[in-house]
Amino acid sequence: MKKMSLAMVILLALGLVFTSCKQQDTDMTLSDLDNTDWLLGTWEMTSTVDYNITGADAATEKAIKENFMASPTTSMTVTKVNVGIFAGVLKGYVQMAGKEVPVPDGKSTISVKINKAKTKVSIYTDTEVSKTIADKKVNAKISIAVTYTKK
Repeated sequence: MKKMSLAMVILLALGLVFTSCKQQDTDMTLSDLDNTDWLLGTWEMTSTVDYNITGADAATEKAIKENFMASPTTSMTVTKVNVGIFAGVLKGYVQMAGKEVPVPDGKSTISVKINKAKTKVSIYTDTEVSKTIADKKVNAKISIAVTYTKK
């Protein structure tokens, strides 16, 4: 009985930890950018790209991946002089978030997440395209995540 109770407590604790970690990132809103002081400082930008490509030959798949590559990690310093530029870019993404945007042969959606401490902003772009290439139906789902982390 004690072992079962301990196991239940451990499972409950793990569930709470997972839930609290998952809830740290929420949808970013324009009101998060009303005061831009939290944007001041040095930010590191990283990106990742996930591909799900079907129906393509090796050369076509390679070409798709070469057109949608992760950017190298970079760093930028946001000051009172340039904070308006960074805030403006983030506002643009927030305004587009949740809306389906047509792209050639497909569609794209954007979501913008922010953690509670306002030290991480993530911009996710999910794109789906479908095109016939050399009499083959090629489908591609490409997910790009760009994350800004305050240092």
